[in-house]
Amino acid sequence: MNQIKKMITRTVTYGFIGCVTSSLGSFVSSAQELNTAQSESRGYAFDAAEYLRSGDVNPRMIGWEIQRAGQFGREDLITSIIDSWTPVGCGNPLGEPIQTVAELARGYSIVIVNEAHMNPSHRIAVGDIAAALKPLGFSYYAAETFDADALRSFNGTPMIGHGAYVNEPMYGRLLRRLHRLDYEFVAYEAEIPDDFQGNRLEYREETQAENLIQRVLSKDPEAKVLVHVGWDHARETPSKFGISWFAARLKEKTGIDPLSVTQTLCQSEAEADIITDSEQTKDGSTALEGFDLAIGKAPIEFEFGRPIWRQHIGDIPTTIPAGFSAEGDPLLIEARSSDEPDAAVPFDRVMIFPDEPAPLLMLPPGTYRVEAFDRDGRVGNPEVVIVE
Repeated sequence: MNQIKKMITRTVTYGFIGCVTSSLGSFVSSAQELNTAQSESRGYAFDAAEYLRSGDVNPRMIGWEIQRAGQFGREDLITSIIDSWTPVGCGNPLGEPIQTVAELARGYSIVIVNEAHMNPSHRIAVGDIAAALKPLGFSYYAAETFDADALRSFNGTPMIGHGAYVNEPMYGRLLRRLHRLDYEFVAYEAEIPDDFQGNRLEYREETQAENLIQRVLSKDPEAKVLVHVGWDHARETPSKFGISWFAARLKEKTGIDPLSVTQTLCQSEAEADIITDSEQTKDGSTALEGFDLAIGKAPIEFEFGRPIWRQHIGDIPTTIPAGFSAEGDPLLIEARSSDEPDAAVPFDRVMIFPDEPAPLLMLPPGTYRVEAFDRDGRVGNPEVVIVE
């Protein structure tokens, strides 16, 4: 197996503006090491769940615990936090969101779409946009925290080593979909040395822009690229804090004006997502600052302990096998396609606790290997579940 770099993330939050992620050494080069990395990731999930249920959560500090809630299927623990981070009302809707992006993208060679890392539904929108852009000639998909070495061996099955955010089930499904669409994946993440003494944020934004230019635009001047970022990395103008983010630097260095789409600015007040080029303020509607378009997601509602939007994308509520019950300690339930290895990103993952009704798995039709894990490892034997 080609060497796959193990991604260890270090997150620092700057108010409303984003995070700095560093990739630290240590290569994962075998299936055993990949499985070990997956086990470590489960440990982080249990730590995050314990924190989120502690009653001592700081909603203004989007640390790794909050961002991991989607990785273990418990967005219900952070719904109020998600809502609080999209406090602005959306302006007048322009039309159906994905179609609107595709129509406007006809005049652009770079489309940059952001996400809130804690909200997996944003990754569904990125996939829909990618599908709509493909007929327009877009063929590159670049994402932050991708690991360049790991992507060289990507065969359609997302693995934990492919990037810091990839181990969330909706991100895994996104990569499977884009692989089927024949997108070429591009890693442009900055590798920040552990002993780096300068401004890590400035270094990361500058290096990311340079990497994308060197790895795509300088080799293929006619390239059409979809770039998937987090938070303000899609901002085309300096923030109110004076920070010049990735999109602004890329625009300045290349002279290419990207179509920038934010999903983190406003929230729809309707039952469906909307798209706008303005935001609603107390003084009325005003043009967006730093972005071309804003997608306002509909408020998250839950059924069976899971977001209802999962059913809208075709997922079927599926009962967790009876042998897996959280009688004393929490359990992490994972459902992988029956033909994918243990280190593959599961199609769904959900944590269950002994003091609540167990939520359901949410899965598209298929045959799955369902497993349960506690902090010490696998519990019981895998169960085969067929979803029809």
